[in-house]
Amino acid sequence: MGCMLLMRQLLLLVWKNFLLQVRRPIGTVVELVFPLFALVAILGIRRIPGLADLMRTCPVTFQSTEFNFPQDYLLYAPPNNITDAVMDEVANKLSSRHNVVIMPVASQDVFVPLTLDMFPEIEDSYNYTRYGAVYFDQLEESGKDLSYTIRFPYEISWFTNYVTEDFTSLFRALEESIIEYYANQTDRAVPEIDLKMKQLPFPPTAFNFFLQVLDLGLGLLVIISFLYTAATITKELVIEKETRIRESMLMMGLRQWVLWASWFIKQLLFMFVWVVAYTILFKYAGVWPRSDGFLIFIFFLLYITSIIAYGFFISVWFSSPRIALFVSFVVFFLSYIPSFFITGFDQQIPYNGKLALALFSNTAFDLRLRVISILEQSQLGLQWDNVSEPLSIDNPLNMGAVFGMLIFDILLYMIIAW
Repeated sequence: MGCMLLMRQLLLLVWKNFLLQVRRPIGTVVELVFPLFALVAILGIRRIPGLADLMRTCPVTFQSTEFNFPQDYLLYAPPNNITDAVMDEVANKLSSRHNVVIMPVASQDVFVPLTLDMFPEIEDSYNYTRYGAVYFDQLEESGKDLSYTIRFPYEISWFTNYVTEDFTSLFRALEESIIEYYANQTDRAVPEIDLKMKQLPFPPTAFNFFLQVLDLGLGLLVIISFLYTAATITKELVIEKETRIRESMLMMGLRQWVLWASWFIKQLLFMFVWVVAYTILFKYAGVWPRSDGFLIFIFFLLYITSIIAYGFFISVWFSSPRIALFVSFVVFFLSYIPSFFITGFDQQIPYNGKLALALFSNTAFDLRLRVISILEQSQLGLQWDNVSEPLSIDNPLNMGAVFGMLIFDILLYMIIAW
């Protein structure tokens, strides 16, 4: 009998809360129209001709003539007949665009470490960066064993995306020159050398401008579409507290958890339509076509749940509905601001720092958008077998961790509200 009574009370309170929703038609329409606007905007962007076309970037073949070597001076050691011949050929290859001066030195001690104070004739650090060096650890007449080291000034930041400059061009020229030298020594034909380069251990990727656009604005667009809903949840709870309705029901024997559960169920049912709508759109309208539909569903379900938990959390601090509404607006929007720091300083923010910023549910939501976008561009999509896989060797962020942080946010908001 006790369980039946609790269930009856719960259903009656859910019905009461839906009646309150119907009795404010303008607010209800706004809550429905804002997410609809976001959906229409996403579909509109998706329909722009050519925007969602994939531009594959890996693998790429590079020819020797395409390489660029901006260094003007190239040191090498030790000088001998073999290294002199090899480096002369290297100079010919690198000088196709720049006049590279080859400078033999006695040993690698001269340029290890290769620092600015070693070149007093250089007036500024910019010119100093125009030096490079090669040390032949082993280079025998037979050609059976060879080893060399390439060095550049260590004060310079070298980025791997500059595949046609500096290290790569010198490495290619050295390999070709060494092969040609030993081929000529044995009267063999010089083989045709073709270099195919792709980034490892990253999976093949295809640049998708549509997903890049969504990365910049999708999170903000969805969050704004639910801004009014989040604030309204807070306001309705505070109104119930201000009018003493909640206190009266508790005095008549209603249990506290039944009251909160009724609001949670009502709001979840009301917003569930958007969980389904967003899942269908993102899976079948070409936004995230490679991702698992059920995982997308969980993705939006957790976000909707976090909005409800957020409304509960904010409501307990206020007795005035107007103040609660205003604060809920402001805090909900500000909880997205950490996402801008992650965008601007992604490489500088450590993995644990990103998870800490995900304590803000809207930031956690935006992080999940980024993870799925990266997985979509890698032609994998979000799948059950890569939920806990890091995005790359130097980016340990994964969907499982972000899911976990959002669940933690929901529990944290609920506990604080309790």
